[in-house]
Amino acid sequence: VLMLLASLMALQLEDAVQAFQLLLQIGAGTGLLFILRWFWWRINAWSEIAAMVSSFLVALFFALGPDVGLAAWQELLVGVGTTTVVWLTATLLTRPTHEAKLLDFCRLTRPGGPGWRRFEAQPDSERDGEAWWVPRGLLTMLLATLSVYALLFALGFFLYGRTFSALVAVAIAVATGLAVGLRSRGGPMLQSPP
Repeated sequence: VLMLLASLMALQLEDAVQAFQLLLQIGAGTGLLFILRWFWWRINAWSEIAAMVSSFLVALFFALGPDVGLAAWQELLVGVGTTTVVWLTATLLTRPTHEAKLLDFCRLTRPGGPGWRRFEAQPDSERDGEAWWVPRGLLTMLLATLSVYALLFALGFFLYGRTFSALVAVAIAVATGLAVGLRSRGGPMLQSPP
């Protein structure tokens, strides 16, 4: 059924840019929830389902519905805002995940942050004294993203003959790539998560 729906939707798209904007809209709507999951214990499976469904429906509306006269960035803001209201509502109207599962999740992943303090108070002798690794993980993600985009821009600059800009972009990509590499080896700059 999903494959049939995807095929029918693909026939409605006019170009690759429209498909890219559809994917971007879906990802932008759900991205905030998937990141906040590491910071707030109350987010549950219903929150995630609500976010995925609502972001998909909003993306379909903007891709295939009537032209509402918004720029692409405005559509993204509306999509993120609408999806956030929907998943927050779903979160607050549904029961939280069972406490035993949340404790297991904390023992396995150590999400930390202010939204998990309630579960950090539980004794766990194996992890006492360990630092919370999520901020380092987010830094690593940002560095890796910067590295990839710098390489993409470098390629574009080279193609357009802007050698100096291309070399600057390559230097940024190499520096951020090295920082990510140090992190993956547990080097002095960034240490691996537990």
